Amino acid sequence: MFRNTLESKLLNTDKKNNAGAKPYDVVMMFKIMILQKYYGPGGTRIEYQLLDRLSFKKFLGLESGDKMPDEKTVWLFRENMTNGGLVEDIFKQFTEFLESKKFFIFVRIFKNS
Repeated sequence: MFRNTLESKLLNTDKKNNAGAKPYDVVMMFKIMILQKYYGPGGTRIEYQLLDRLSFKKFLGLESGDKMPDEKTVWLFRENMTNGGLVEDIFKQFTEFLESKKFFIFVRIFKNS
């Protein structure tokens, strides 16, 4: 349900040729942002967690041995989402979808005392 919005806002459709690396799927990259938001691995930790956790791979539709985005690629995707004004809107849409299915995510916040 997010593909059209993500592709229209983030993919460069004015490319002169197909040279260079093929971009990662925008939905998979958005799913990485979901993992970061609700599980907290940011920066260099997300790259390690994507390689290490079978549950993360399954959520992303990847298998062991598949090419994974590195931390810089994840950071750049987040920057493009932020600069494109998509982050708040797309997460709002995601949250509303979950709520419509009666699924709620509870996030525990730990504070150092």
